[in-house]
Amino acid sequence: MKYFRVKVAVMDYQRLIDEINVFKRDRSLKRAYNHEGPDLLEGFEFEGGSDIRSVSGRRATFQQDPRVYRYWDGQVREKDHRIFQMVVWDD
Repeated sequence: MKYFRVKVAVMDYQRLIDEINVFKRDRSLKRAYNHEGPDLLEGFEFEGGSDIRSVSGRRATFQQDPRVYRYWDGQVREKDHRIFQMVVWDD
């Protein structure tokens, strides 16, 4: 699998990364993933995220959308479900 994106309930980040060597990226770092094909989703963008490396050295990034969302009208709301996405990069 090259990429994975799903809408899920809020996950506990610390439990997710338990015993995994993770490099957390700042949200100012933006990286786009695009692919060709007939799928409904042609690409998405990471703002920050968490990088991991496999035993073979391949790098992957995963991220869950922020828990709080600021709407255009200035309102701030907490989400109970958020997008989780992961990509294995071609370094």
